[in-house]
Amino acid sequence: MNDTTDAITTYLDDLGRMLAHLDPAERADVLGGVREHVDASLAELGHAPSDQEVAAVLASLGAPEDVARVASGSPRVLPPDGGAAPRPSLTAAWVAPVVFALAIVLIGLFTMIARQKAVTQLVGFLVLENGLFLGATAATHGMPLIVELGVFFDVLIATLIAGIYTNRLQDAFDSIDTSHLTVLKE
Repeated sequence: MNDTTDAITTYLDDLGRMLAHLDPAERADVLGGVREHVDASLAELGHAPSDQEVAAVLASLGAPEDVARVASGSPRVLPPDGGAAPRPSLTAAWVAPVVFALAIVLIGLFTMIARQKAVTQLVGFLVLENGLFLGATAATHGMPLIVELGVFFDVLIATLIAGIYTNRLQDAFDSIDTSHLTVLKE
């Protein structure tokens, strides 16, 4: 082996170690593509490449860390030792609120299905919607459009509930004057 082949082999070995977290087939594809690019660039020279020319071709690719980061499709910095990058953990700050939100959504759905009265179904809908609000806020770290729509539906449902209670008061007391409610006793 000569110095030019050693430089290429060292570059590809470093790149391979930094891509250790990828699927073996994907890693082989990336390494094959880089090798093909290097070979094509050196073949364009038309003569046996010197050490400086090989170094220039490898430098035009960028550092192995940069190539690995682009090939991984992630902006994160890979470990300096070239080891496999850690997998995302399920202990992230958003996981617990999203799981809790899913539980709230299911409780709201169950309430809507299990109850027969319109008011308790509306309460179930509000619980479901609040679970969606919590999940969206936790997962996106902000207030996306879906949350803004959720606030709109909260106000809409609150207005509907107030209208239902107003109509029930009208039917029961022939008036919506709250002073008539003072006669209520058990």
